[in-house]
Amino acid sequence: MIEKDKSSEWIIIRGKALGKNSEIRHKFAPMYYDLESRFKDMARMGVDRHVLSVRPELMFYGLEAGANKELAASMNDGLSALAREYPEKFSCMATVPLQDPSAAAKNSDGRRKQGISAS
Repeated sequence: MIEKDKSSEWIIIRGKALGKNSEIRHKFAPMYYDLESRFKDMARMGVDRHVLSVRPELMFYGLEAGANKELAASMNDGLSALAREYPEKFSCMATVPLQDPSAAAKNSDGRRKQGISAS
């Protein structure tokens, strides 16, 4: 879930971590979600193309596998949509739910078939 306050946006994940209900919050800076900011930064740095991937701490590996599978699928779908919409600017690497090795392998194989690199 994404929440906004007066000056920031936050990704909020609720689920079980180590057998207990948990809420994890991660603050987003505009360069992570605002394409115009990203494109300006790329131009300023002389970068033509970015390979998009999920920062490991955003995968909340302390969560139980069910929540993480859903999160990985959502993030992969979002990154691959950006790569398809802006193929001259972005490629992407998939992430997988490491808490469930068989689901991770299946997810990785499925993403490769879609033309997305697996991390």
